[in-house]
Amino acid sequence: MLPPSEDIYFRNTAFFASGNSSLPTPADVRRAAGPKATSNRPTPVAFSALNLIVKYGPTITITEGQCLWAIKHLLPSVPVPEVYGWCREQGETFIYMQLVEGVTLEQAWPDFDIEHKYEICLQLQRILDDVRQLKQDPTSPFIGDINQEPLHDVMFQTNQPAGPFSNVPAFNDWLATLRCRAPPGVDVDTGPWRSGLLDDIPIVFTHADLYRSNIMVCQDANGIPRITAIIDWHQSGWYPASWEFYKTRLTCKLPANDQWELEFVVEFLQSYRGYIAWEYLLQGVGL
Repeated sequence: MLPPSEDIYFRNTAFFASGNSSLPTPADVRRAAGPKATSNRPTPVAFSALNLIVKYGPTITITEGQCLWAIKHLLPSVPVPEVYGWCREQGETFIYMQLVEGVTLEQAWPDFDIEHKYEICLQLQRILDDVRQLKQDPTSPFIGDINQEPLHDVMFQTNQPAGPFSNVPAFNDWLATLRCRAPPGVDVDTGPWRSGLLDDIPIVFTHADLYRSNIMVCQDANGIPRITAIIDWHQSGWYPASWEFYKTRLTCKLPANDQWELEFVVEFLQSYRGYIAWEYLLQGVGL
C-alpha cells in the first residue's frame, strides 16, 4: 500500500531523527530559489545544512515521491534518496528528500580509468537486477505508473494519456499511432514499423531515464567509485522490458570517443532488437 497522495511528512525518517522539527515551507523553498527560478520546472533547491533537497514545480508529481518511498521500503538494496514528505501548494508539488553525497556520473566519468568504468557498470547491473524484483500482481498486469495511472515519460508529448494499458501489444498499438497523431480508435497505416515492436516480452518496473546525470557517485576509502543513489524517478513505471535499454541508448548524448553507448550500456542492460522501429515511431513525438 503506497502512502496517500495528500500532504504527508514521514516522522520516522532521518531528517526528523536528526532533531529537525519541521520541513521548510513552500514559501521557504521559493524564497531560497530566488527570483531566477523558472516557472515550469525550477531547479531543485538544496538546504545543505539540513541534508535536504526539495524538488518542486507544476510538472512534478507526487507519484515520484511515492515511487521513492516504495523502493526504499521494498527494495532497500537499491540506493535512492530517502523521501521525507511531500505537499501541494498553489498548483505546485514539493517533494522533500535526502541530499545525496557525491557528484553525477556524467561529471565523474571522463576521469575514470577503464577498471573504474567497468566497476560502475557492474554496480548498475546489480542495482537494476534488484529493481526488477519489484513484481506486479500476475493476475492484473498493466503498463502505467506505480499507481496504475498514465505514464509520465517525456517521450509522450501528446494530448493522449499514456495508459494505463492492459498488456504490451496494446501499448505498442498505441505507440505506433503517435507519430500520425491520430485520435484513439482510428486506423492508421504504420507501414512496417509496428511489426518491429516487440510484443512477447515481460512488463518490468523501469526507471526510464538512466542518463548519467541521474546517477550519483563518490569514491570510497580505497579510491573505488561507488554509486550512492539513482535519482529522478519522475518517468518511472511499469513498461515493456525493452524500454530501459531503448531510452538509455537514446539519451546517451555521447561526447567524442566516449563509448558509453557502444561499449558500456550493454554491460548493465540487456539489449533488445526493435530499436530502429521504436525510434522511428517516436520521431516527431518526444524526440
